Amino acid sequence: PLHDRSKKRLIVFILGGITHAEMRSAYEVSKDLHADVFLGGSCILTPPEIIKLLRASLVSLSKKEKEEDEEEEEEEPA
Repeated sequence: PLHDRSKKRLIVFILGGITHAEMRSAYEVSKDLHADVFLGGSCILTPPEIIKLLRASLVSLSKKEKEEDEEEEEEEPA
């Protein structure tokens, strides 16, 4: 409505995706601030997708740490 033009607006875009919990938090913030909150994201992440991403990150981190350890071993004098 026209009388809502003075209402504050907040635009949030989350790279990498947004969760349902984040959407709920934005709703609560919009109520507390008496503002319109517009959300966007690369995708909406479900709990199984979050777990899959976390597992992939852990595997990637483990590989990186292993490679760094191997490089340190090669650099040590015999």
